[in-house]
Amino acid sequence: MAKLIWLFAGAMVAASMALAQESPEQILQRAVTLHQSGDPEKAIPLYREFLKLAPQAPPQIRSNLGAALAGTGRYEEAIAEYRQALKDLPGDPRIRLNFSLALYKSGQISEAAQELATLHTAQPDNLQVTELLADCWLRQGLNTKVIDLLTPVEAANHADLALAYMLGTALLQEKNLDKGQQMIDRILRNGDSAEARFLMATAKLNAMDFNGAIVDLEKAVDQGKSEEG
Repeated sequence: MAKLIWLFAGAMVAASMALAQESPEQILQRAVTLHQSGDPEKAIPLYREFLKLAPQAPPQIRSNLGAALAGTGRYEEAIAEYRQALKDLPGDPRIRLNFSLALYKSGQISEAAQELATLHTAQPDNLQVTELLADCWLRQGLNTKVIDLLTPVEAANHADLALAYMLGTALLQEKNLDKGQQMIDRILRNGDSAEARFLMATAKLNAMDFNGAIVDLEKAVDQGKSEEG
């Protein structure tokens, strides 16, 4: 055991010496290469070492560190890096989108919605931003906002089932049964699912069709078991 400890300590010293011999640019290049090759865990300490050596580096480098942290599920650390990057470059849409995604994935839905709303104002034709914002509002029960946001883009994105699901859910929650039913039917035409059946049940409950709702709820349960299997 003692021999193993010494070997490990020796390897750490050797690695530190090798790192010390690299220029900041070489360290950054290794970080980027590791990150792009799908190894963000190894890229993280290299990004941090580079930022220590070059504290005035462009904010995009700190954003890269945020992306690497987010890629390993360390969302709170990623958020801190994105915040710092946005202080230096508040108008960068890519950094703000990645910041919004980290907030979203960490469950900070209200703050993610605020960031996405800012992005949507600047990029109204960005469907990814639109759908993420819609999902945030849907999770908060802001159904009328979801409807107002998605209705203008629904016709041009007829095959987008995620959009149909969110818009259909919001419409049904607001008891707009006819339009909501159209969204559900579109989902069902592309294959049955537990989510679609649950939406069908919701529509029928709102229409006081209790027997029909029970049938669809049973199908939702069966479909859910099938999807899990």
